[in-house]
Amino acid sequence: MTLRAAVLGTGSWARKIHLPALAAHPQVDLVGVWGRRGDTAWAVGDEFAIPAYDDLERLLATVDLVSVAVTPQAQPALAAAAARAGVHLVLEKPAAEDALGCEALAAAVASTGVQSTVFLSRLWDPARREWLDAVSAHRWRAIRYGWMSAGMRPGSPGAGDWRREAGPLIDVGPHIIGLAEYLAGPVATIRAEAPAHGRLDLRLTHADGCETVAVVDLLADVTCTNEDITLSGDGRVRGYRNPEAVDFVAAYTGMLDDLLGRVRGTRATSSRGAACSLESAVTMAAVIDEARSQLRGDRGTGGVATPTPART
Repeated sequence: MTLRAAVLGTGSWARKIHLPALAAHPQVDLVGVWGRRGDTAWAVGDEFAIPAYDDLERLLATVDLVSVAVTPQAQPALAAAAARAGVHLVLEKPAAEDALGCEALAAAVASTGVQSTVFLSRLWDPARREWLDAVSAHRWRAIRYGWMSAGMRPGSPGAGDWRREAGPLIDVGPHIIGLAEYLAGPVATIRAEAPAHGRLDLRLTHADGCETVAVVDLLADVTCTNEDITLSGDGRVRGYRNPEAVDFVAAYTGMLDDLLGRVRGTRATSSRGAACSLESAVTMAAVIDEARSQLRGDRGTGGVATPTPART
């Protein structure tokens, strides 16, 4: 059975990743794109030879699945509306502005019974999936994560969009926290510092005692994102350095295959699928909330106050 799908959003991420991946997927029929501005939606629709909509309710009546590619501020309302219409969801990270917003969205989606996932590209990146499968079976005591990109340099593709305004914590933080929790379990405490513009230092202590230390630089003079990950524990040391830029369309396709299997009832929730659930998005948002509070200069304990959302 082919599912009818549409994309909510007309920005560069929608055009470069969501729309091409859906258009190429053999089990999906891409039937529309929605945008708040009709003229932009029509232009994107023409680019992909699909109908364009500025009426969300009208589009939702025609599809089985939507892929949401908008800001964290706009995403919850659109996703909740789609879920109420019985439409399955692909969401972007972070799922909402904060943990309370994520919790409300998770509850709204859970009440409808639709399937959902949050796209964390690093967990689905084909270049590192075999490595992740191998190392996830072990218990690690320390994770070191270095991230260098030109994401906030003037003239970079991301400069000027919401990611540049939000900074490293909101843009890169979900990737680091998501991978760290996938490998070492829930985060119990966090310490965050921003030593300079475009820089972020994170120290996460996991509930099992593992410590993750991450150093992020989004002003690096590099042509693609460089990630250097080292895991150690029980006498083992395993490293990963990305050989090239992430193949986002391939990563999206792997994520979509997992979601479609759950929609059809032919696949149980995988470990990656669980890590990309709205439930996990709530706990991740709680970690980010505490880090954001520290970066703003608020006095925090470093502890993560994790809500208990409904399961999706």
